[in-house]
Amino acid sequence: MTSTLRVPWYTHGNWKLDKQQLKDLEKNLLINKNERGLYTTYAENNKHLKFLKNFYQGIVDEISKEQTIYKKSKIKYEFWIQIYDKYSEHPIHDHFNMNQNTVISWVHFLKVTDTTVFRFTDGINTVIPPQEEGDLIVFPSYVSHQVANHNFDFNRIVVAGNISLMSIQEPIIK
Repeated sequence: MTSTLRVPWYTHGNWKLDKQQLKDLEKNLLINKNERGLYTTYAENNKHLKFLKNFYQGIVDEISKEQTIYKKSKIKYEFWIQIYDKYSEHPIHDHFNMNQNTVISWVHFLKVTDTTVFRFTDGINTVIPPQEEGDLIVFPSYVSHQVANHNFDFNRIVVAGNISLMSIQEPIIK
């Protein structure tokens, strides 16, 4: 069966944390496990992740330039880290939030498994993008996606984020 999904996504680049940063990050985050068996910093203030803020600010600026919104709007971004252990998964969801003008989402694969578990889906069809360690995938916030259970004895770590438009400037017409 051929998938009818046509998801507009792209790999923005490949950035890896140094091994010690990744090890420290994983060790410090294995504290707050949610009801789905997922360790996450979502909805936290992330002050302990300050070292990543400038790193992702540069990437967000690049993405917003590629998407031609950099000069058209003031933007803000948020990010959070998720650690998936052997039994973790994340059901179908999207990041679209009209009240916050969320337009672009991204996922950065810091530590991956041999199985590609991140996928775009409508609940029937799926599109599975390549997922190498360090890859950062960009996609519209309205696109539904999920993380299937990876069933490995080691953790999978991602940083996810959103870019929102804060104020739209008048278009420049020449």
